[in-house]
Amino acid sequence: MSRKHSLSALVGQGKQEQSEEPKSRAAYVRRGASKAMQKSLVDIAESAKLVSKGDVIRTLDPKLCLPSIISDRAFESVDEGIEQLADSIKEDGQQVPILVRPHPTEAGFYQIAYGHRRVRACLKLNIDVRVAVKELNDEELVVAQGKENAERKNLTFIQRCLFAERLSMTFPRAVVISAVGGGDKSIVSKLTAITRKIPEDIIKAIGSARGVGRVKWENLAKLCDDNFGDLSGVRSSIAQRQNSGSWDELLSHERFQLVLDLLTQTNKKRINSQVSPAVNRKKTAAENQSTKVQNGDRFTAFVRLNRKKPNIELEGPEATKFSSWLLDRLPDLVERYEKDKQKDASA
Repeated sequence: MSRKHSLSALVGQGKQEQSEEPKSRAAYVRRGASKAMQKSLVDIAESAKLVSKGDVIRTLDPKLCLPSIISDRAFESVDEGIEQLADSIKEDGQQVPILVRPHPTEAGFYQIAYGHRRVRACLKLNIDVRVAVKELNDEELVVAQGKENAERKNLTFIQRCLFAERLSMTFPRAVVISAVGGGDKSIVSKLTAITRKIPEDIIKAIGSARGVGRVKWENLAKLCDDNFGDLSGVRSSIAQRQNSGSWDELLSHERFQLVLDLLTQTNKKRINSQVSPAVNRKKTAAENQSTKVQNGDRFTAFVRLNRKKPNIELEGPEATKFSSWLLDRLPDLVERYEKDKQKDASA
């Protein structure tokens, strides 16, 4: 069967399945662009998500199979399970073919929708890779890629987060939801929130963290937030271990735990260093003092000594004039302030 006939049959099968949906779902009101987008995504999901039984399977030199337009395999170069996959293929053969399309810009090459790890394993074994070739547009490619990952469940949580983030930078939200959301519209926000809160260099240093789930990554994201982005201590600890070589000796999930422990300790120290509530109340009261200085009816100055943000506010007919006068003399006042500080220090 040719690729065109195979794809047409698969699309036709998808449309037939859609027509058999319950009437209550079919009765749902869809109008305009949203209807077109939803229909398009259903067609994509049905026509591109998996290699079908009728597809012609062939073999290719894995060197001809180039990566997808969006990487779903962050940290592939340090995949801790690639050796086991290669051993499995060597012993039992490649049981499941990969899905590729003719490369849109590189003649004679193919672009992988899914099966990147199988290609790497075949490269390691120096054998051909079994493939199904389909004509896919960009949306079909990434939806097939995402659905295969969801069904095989072999992406780690942080890889899913990075995949969702990369998709969001290129494709409409509806396509991203179809690729990674599994029907859950809120999942994209949950996944991309992790990559927003945890700096990229920290994630890259940790790696894929196989076995570390959503809850632990959310805890780490919260700790990064709680420390107001000041991760200099954690970065310094990572750098020291990298320079000594001990960082590379750890598995990715062990690196994650180490970073989590470091941030937890940093957060505890920050909390413990805070002044006791009674003392803090006195200090806050002193630092939040307000002073009112009035110059007849011409202007009034309100001075608030707030620890985080002290400020001066001016009101009255001559407030603007006085503020200009003050700005002109500010350099002289700063110089006088520095001289007074030196006198106090030497006293």
